[in-house]
Amino acid sequence: MVTKNRKPGLAARRRWLSAACLAICLVTTFAVTGSGQEMAEYFGNPESTKITLAVPIMPTFIDSRARLQPAMANWLAQVADQASVYMEIQPASFDRRVADITRRPNHCVVGYDRVPSREAGVLWLARIGQDRILFVARGNDSFDGDIDALMSILPDQVAAPSGIYRELLALRDIPHVAVDDQRSVALMVAAGRVRFGMLIGDTLQTPDVKAMGLRIVAETPPLDFWFACSRNLPADIADRLTAALQSEQAEKLRLLAMPFSARLARFPAD
Repeated sequence: MVTKNRKPGLAARRRWLSAACLAICLVTTFAVTGSGQEMAEYFGNPESTKITLAVPIMPTFIDSRARLQPAMANWLAQVADQASVYMEIQPASFDRRVADITRRPNHCVVGYDRVPSREAGVLWLARIGQDRILFVARGNDSFDGDIDALMSILPDQVAAPSGIYRELLALRDIPHVAVDDQRSVALMVAAGRVRFGMLIGDTLQTPDVKAMGLRIVAETPPLDFWFACSRNLPADIADRLTAALQSEQAEKLRLLAMPFSARLARFPAD
């Protein structure tokens, strides 16, 4: 579903883009479509304690049939087995993910921004990746300006998924086209339905999106993403999940599942 979000537009400045991405209350950058009814995948022993893991729908995580990508499934299956939990995979909207992790005791989210406003609200188990937010256009687009010039022409010409993308635009009251998922954003730009789109960097590297020939016209500083859980998750389960996520075997599978993380090698100890 695509809807119009119309507000008066204002020109932005370079300092806004950097400061906003580093200092504002960043939110999960992954966009989703549909509901948790679309996919039912489970990992681990059904006799073990059940947890629900919200997985964002973007090409790195989910394929075009709303199933986990094989490498992502391998990583999460390994984590579930090592942690001795029964893991239900559930796609969810941005609002749903935020609501569930703060209200439901056995809920977790993969790909959650660690920011001061959320610090006390969830359990931060493991940092799982880092990437940038990109502004993209068609390969033959004539735009050749700086970020100030881009911000001045964005109103009503940019498609943005839910989460940090729309937060950044809302800071400057930039009207945009609200799109359910990142694959759709890329398709709209490629088809000329909008001039610009906002994507996370790794989306641009997936085969189907890469084939569209989009080019980057601006980008934010890198953002960190975490595997986080409800603060009401029992301590023993949280400990087992943390140990599983940090194990050497799971780490190898994570790097295969999330290629943008491979560029970082191992994160330094926090």
